[in-house]
Amino acid sequence: MMRHVVSALFLSVGICVPVLAADGPTVPNFVEETATAGVNAVYEGDWEFMVGGGVAAFDCSGDGFADLYVAGGAAPAHFYRNVSHVGGTLRFERFEAGLELEGVTGAYPIDIDSDGITDLAVLRVGENVLMRGLGGCRFERANETWGFDGGEAWSTAFAATWERGASWPTLAVGNYIDRKEEGFPWGSCTDNWLHRPAAGANRFGTPLALKPSYCALSMLFTDWNRSGTPSLRVSNDREYYKGGQEQLWRIEPGATPLLYTVEEGWERLRIWGMGIASYDLDADGYPEYFLTSMADNKLQALASGEGPSPRPLMPTPPSPRA
Repeated sequence: MMRHVVSALFLSVGICVPVLAADGPTVPNFVEETATAGVNAVYEGDWEFMVGGGVAAFDCSGDGFADLYVAGGAAPAHFYRNVSHVGGTLRFERFEAGLELEGVTGAYPIDIDSDGITDLAVLRVGENVLMRGLGGCRFERANETWGFDGGEAWSTAFAATWERGASWPTLAVGNYIDRKEEGFPWGSCTDNWLHRPAAGANRFGTPLALKPSYCALSMLFTDWNRSGTPSLRVSNDREYYKGGQEQLWRIEPGATPLLYTVEEGWERLRIWGMGIASYDLDADGYPEYFLTSMADNKLQALASGEGPSPRPLMPTPPSPRA
């Protein structure tokens, strides 16, 4: 097995203080407050943790301040309750929330059971865990209650949506290389999973493998053509796949997921995909996408904005608009 240097994430906390420019608008000024904020977290581990290290920020105490759940990798994850005051310095306190799991690569706040209390989808090297929010920043494991199969893969990406007519969410989980592969890992990407609701029940059914999968590092449900039915955009790490590319899955309610093809307008793109951000930058009604990569980043726009015609995103050539 290959070995990598231990990877670590140190959380830096700052506060934005408005500063009035001499002849212009207010300019934000960030003040470093790491030493006094009370957050001291390290993301550590061997090569199985070379990607990950996410932080989930959400208010679980109802006081209007964002609390923090920090992935720890091989070390336990930690939860920090925000005890700041309006206009004061940032202050956090470590709190035993029931989230002190090992192997955590990232976490995503989502109200899975629609009870008004935030839950957490916790990705891990090993079994993924859905943690049900109990209120007051306390959580309990809900895999069995909600019929969620957490698997035992190396999970590195997540996205969620409510498909048309569903009261229970659909979760997409992206997985990385096969950590059990002996020897050379290239080409050993494990399957990504789609967790859909079980028929007629508020729980998940058997997960569906999204094949082919190419070592996903980020996912995003996006209504790219404003059809009212979001598709699943997947950004993949070309460092480890063979014959792969970036992907866009058509996710129609009740139907088998299908990849958009070249014939439908999908342009093949291969990058060391890391993250995705989406926003309508030019106010034309259609979202643009920024893809981060270990090489050159990509800003993409829809090649044709003519209604719901399935013409997915094309790389945007260099221009003043990009």
